[in-house]
Amino acid sequence: FTILFYLLCTVVTAQVHKSPVGQMAINIDSLTNIVNTAKEDTAKVNAYHMLGSFIAGTDALAALAYCKKGAALGKKLDYKKGIAVCMLTASYCSGLLNNLNSSTSYIDSAIFYYKIINKPDLIALCYKNRAENKQKLGKLKQALNDCDTSMYYTEISNRKSAKKSLYK
Repeated sequence: FTILFYLLCTVVTAQVHKSPVGQMAINIDSLTNIVNTAKEDTAKVNAYHMLGSFIAGTDALAALAYCKKGAALGKKLDYKKGIAVCMLTASYCSGLLNNLNSSTSYIDSAIFYYKIINKPDLIALCYKNRAENKQKLGKLKQALNDCDTSMYYTEISNRKSAKKSLYK
């Protein structure tokens, strides 16, 4: 019986690790290990961002904390791309927590850094997200201005995927 039980557990474990949920659990564990043990470098900033992205849907508050830590480390390292992605994800997490003013503030920071590193497609996404926040806050004129700005950056990015997301 013991051998049969061991074999059954082995098969079930193997199946779980093949599943997307099992893989995500492994990724979360690996990323948690990285942020807790790795030296302070850009890889650690990226790990904070990915960890925040992975758990945002299930624990937005913890995800926001990871994004803030990633952004702070990115600032310490002058890693602008890392700061931008962490701020964009922090904005998403704040939106999930229904804190639209904070979400907008994080988007503004992301826009600032995406402009520095010249990422017009991501600037367009940020302005689109900010327009949605402004609309929800009842600031319709500002929302329309952000839509126009998003359209501008979408056009100069010349990326079809950016254009498609704008029209959704």
